[in-house]
Amino acid sequence: MLLLHLLSHDFPLCTYVQVAKIEQISSRKANGSSVITISWYYRPEEAHGGRKSYHGRDELFPSDHYDDINVQSVEGPCRVLTRGEYTYNPDLDMIQCTCCEDFFHAACIGATNEELPYLSNLGFVCMECAMAKEAAGALPGTYRK
Repeated sequence: MLLLHLLSHDFPLCTYVQVAKIEQISSRKANGSSVITISWYYRPEEAHGGRKSYHGRDELFPSDHYDDINVQSVEGPCRVLTRGEYTYNPDLDMIQCTCCEDFFHAACIGATNEELPYLSNLGFVCMECAMAKEAAGALPGTYRK
């Protein structure tokens, strides 16, 4: 998948870099210029419902909005990370479970940002893993709410 930045002078109402995925490259028969069919990526504030507190600063959403643009509008490639490659809302402090290796925000586990280093040093275990271990008799009540 190749994503690209689009030149802002070709999109004058835009105050930030636009991101799109190249779907197809073709040439117009009339003048021979190359045309790219793209699908747009949107920021949360551009989508229905707007930006929420859990959206990451650089979060993008793929769309089913397609356009044909001139190849000259392309500034260059960019890399958009998938959910699996990028932690959930990286703008907030997070802690990793030592069992399942998922990441959790402090607020989501009932802790403060100041408590995260302490919990990490103890070997933080998320609620789901703690319950599984407790059910197996391996971890008697070490998770706090």
